[in-house]
Amino acid sequence: MATIEEFLRSPSRFGIIARPDMDPLSEAHALDEASLIDIRFDAIRSTAWCIFDTRGALEITSGNTALIVATGVNYLRWDARTPIGKRTAWTIMEWNATIASNRIKMWGGLEPWCDFEIAADRAEFYVGDVPSADEPAPEMAYANEASIDAGFASFSSQFRPLQASMFNMDELVPDIL
Repeated sequence: MATIEEFLRSPSRFGIIARPDMDPLSEAHALDEASLIDIRFDAIRSTAWCIFDTRGALEITSGNTALIVATGVNYLRWDARTPIGKRTAWTIMEWNATIASNRIKMWGGLEPWCDFEIAADRAEFYVGDVPSADEPAPEMAYANEASIDAGFASFSSQFRPLQASMFNMDELVPDIL
C-alpha cells in the first residue's frame, strides 16, 4: 500500500477503480459534512492536492478519506476568519462544483467562517481508506497533538483507493485540428 503522496505522484492512479456514488466534481453537496484536513499547492506545476476526512460526510459512504487533485490551477482562495482555537476542524457545510469557460470551479463553505475555492483545467477525485483513520475523529478541543496527528490522514498516511472520478476538459472538447 502506498502513502497518499506516493499514490498522487503515481501515473498508474488513473482509471484503476470504480466511480463514486456521489461525485464532488459534478454534484453539489457531495462533500457536505466532510472536513478539509490539508492542502498542498505546487505553484511551479499549478497543482493543488486536498485531503478530506469523510467519516462525517453525508454522501460519501465508502472509505474514510477523500482526495482532490486539481491541475492547471489558475485560482485558489482561502478566506477564513481567525479560528476559535489553535486547532480547527474545517467542516464543509456546503460544497459545489461547476463547469464554465472550459474549467472546473469548486467551492466549499466551511465552518467556522471560511470559503475555499479553486478553479482548474482538470480535477481528479479519489475516495479510499487510511487505516489509521478508522476510529472516530479526535476531538480538537481536548486531544493532544500526537492524537490529532495519528487520528487524521496526512500525505504520509497509507492509502487504499476505492473509487475515483475525473474532470478533464480535453476529453469534453472535440479535437478540431
